[in-house]
Amino acid sequence: MLNSFQYAEVEEFTPYYEFTPLWNVYFDQSTYNQKAMSYVFELHEMTKNELLDLADREDFKGDVIIEYLRTLRSGDYQKRPWETELQASSSTLTSSTMPDASTYEVIEYYGKVERKDLVSNGLIDADENDSISRDIMANVWIAGDKIIKFAVVDGIPYHAFYFEKDESSPYGTGLPEVMSDSQHAYNAAYREMLDNAALTAVAQVEVNRELLIDGVSINDMYAGKVWVRDGRGAEANISAVRPVVLPSHTNEFLTMMAKIEALSDSESHMPEGLFGEAARRSNETATAMSIRQGNNNQIIDSLVRNFDRCNESVISSAYEWNMRYNPDKNIKGDYN
Repeated sequence: MLNSFQYAEVEEFTPYYEFTPLWNVYFDQSTYNQKAMSYVFELHEMTKNELLDLADREDFKGDVIIEYLRTLRSGDYQKRPWETELQASSSTLTSSTMPDASTYEVIEYYGKVERKDLVSNGLIDADENDSISRDIMANVWIAGDKIIKFAVVDGIPYHAFYFEKDESSPYGTGLPEVMSDSQHAYNAAYREMLDNAALTAVAQVEVNRELLIDGVSINDMYAGKVWVRDGRGAEANISAVRPVVLPSHTNEFLTMMAKIEALSDSESHMPEGLFGEAARRSNETATAMSIRQGNNNQIIDSLVRNFDRCNESVISSAYEWNMRYNPDKNIKGDYN
């Protein structure tokens, strides 16, 4: 007798993470510490069908979304200046600041809201014992001037990695800005080297017209050309055509560029030796090479710490989610 199998669907909830473009998110600018932020705004460009999908969800106000779509059938999303600039740089299409007829603008907010504001909008019940009107951490979605979702949350679920810490901004400093001075210097040196090579690589000549016979063209130069000239006595010892040698500074420019590369390695926290074993010096011992590799690792310490902070935030959020919502009690231990 063959074993029989029965198809069954099992619904299981898991933490959900998604990438948020930097262009669409606005962090609290009053602090560089991501854990101390009071709010985060995120811009969503959504189609009509995407809004209808939200209307089908239990945590959104479906009737408000339907009414919003009925009163605004043409969409209300307006392209930001940075969007038009990006489109202009990546294609030949003409961008417009007029509303896109197919998309809608939805704002998502995570942050603190005063209880009295929530009570006045009918989102929560009044609390007679709360005379100070304490703040509540909430997630609010807004389409037009309508609130399409409100939920009380525990915190701000955003995890950001910055290349270099900046105490004046939560966004930190990116690699292009860190290396901008070195990159400009490298580009300038490279251009100068090419300009110098263009001058020295092509033959330049000095011509004494008085010593050339009539009919000899000085505008055409080719291999094997015969220069017919005149001149007797002392003039015969003077060249009618002689090369002009301009000094080449290619080696000096290469040395300069190597110095700039070494500086950029330090700025970027990415020494050349990290991308493969560097050529071993003829007089370098194994101990010296090990010390050099250790020094390379020290350079990337700050970059690794910044990456670890982001990873710690992500992993901690997944851990907290499982401790709260995972139905498997065997993974929770003595978590309190």
